Amino acid sequence: MNIKQQMKVRVVPLFLAFILVFSQLLTPLALPFSVAAAETQAEQVTLVKWDFDQDSPIATGGTEENTNREISLVGANLNGYAAGFGNPSKAINSNGWHGDSEKYWMIQIN
Repeated sequence: MNIKQQMKVRVVPLFLAFILVFSQLLTPLALPFSVAAAETQAEQVTLVKWDFDQDSPIATGGTEENTNREISLVGANLNGYAAGFGNPSKAINSNGWHGDSEKYWMIQIN
């Protein structure tokens, strides 16, 4: 190998190493602009909310199109409203979940 080829063999890896180090040094300058949007928190939206303290299956909050939505029970029996977590607090309650037929709570929201 002649001296010119030896220089190329030594210079190319040094040049590539320089490019790698230089790009790593510039990353903090460029990255915050592209990451800033991802770091912002999305606004939390409540689609629908039920407050059973008034003994009602009608939604008490949420987006405009979901206000006044009703939670319904299919295949079981509504048993009223029981003491919930906290004071005062109520939870919708049902019984009759035994048997082979389908039983579920149903809500329809937008």
